[in-house]
Parts: sequence; C-alpha cells; structure tokens
Amino acid sequence: TVAILLLGMNVIDPDAFIAKKNLARYAATGQIDAWYMSRELSADALPYTIRLLDDPNTSVRDEYLRGLFFRWQLAARGGEGSSPEETWLSWNVSRARAEALLKSRSDAFEAYEKAEKIERYAEEQ
Repeated sequence: TVAILLLGMNVIDPDAFIAKKNLARYAATGQIDAWYMSRELSADALPYTIRLLDDPNTSVRDEYLRGLFFRWQLAARGGEGSSPEETWLSWNVSRARAEALLKSRSDAFEAYEKAEKIERYAEEQ
C-alpha cells in the first residue's frame, strides 16, 4: 500500500497541482501570493508558474522575480538556499527542467540584478 501511495503522489505531483490551482484562483480573483509561488513550491511547479514573469501586474511580476532570484540564482552561486555540490545521486529531472527554464529567462534575472545593484548604490550615496 505504501508503494501505491508513493506512485499516486508522483502521478498527482502535489506542487504542480498547487501551482495550477493557485494560478486558476489568480485568474478568477486577481489575488496571488507570488512570493510563495516562487520560493515555497518545488521545481515541479516552475513550468506552470514561470509565466508570472510576464504578468501585466508589475507587483506580482516583481515579487515573483525577486523570489526566484533569491531561490535559484543565489543558490546556484552557493548563496542562500544552496545545497552541497550536486552529484549524480542528487540529480533529478524536475530540477534539471527548472534550471533549463530559468536559463531561458536569464534576461529577467540580469535586469533584476542590475536594478538591485543600482538601488544599493543609490542607498549608499
């Protein structure tokens, strides 16, 4: 029965399910927790949530981008949220797909990082 439960969880893909439900609710109500969508859900959700980078609502888009930046970009550099060096034992398909998606949208991260540096410089002056 445990094997059936685990198989069922893999088929349902809980984080992708949560992402789809939250995006549907956002379409219906205009309310979403973009920080949660970018920081708390696993790599399985990213193929669904990545479209928030193109959201016409700038506050949603910026909050989502900020969360992704801190979760993925800084982790890739060994910063916040990073894990020990990945080996073939720790590799997984969802994370590899997420990293490929993020690389395809590197323009958004570069613009965000540039804006952050400008903001920090302005605060120091």
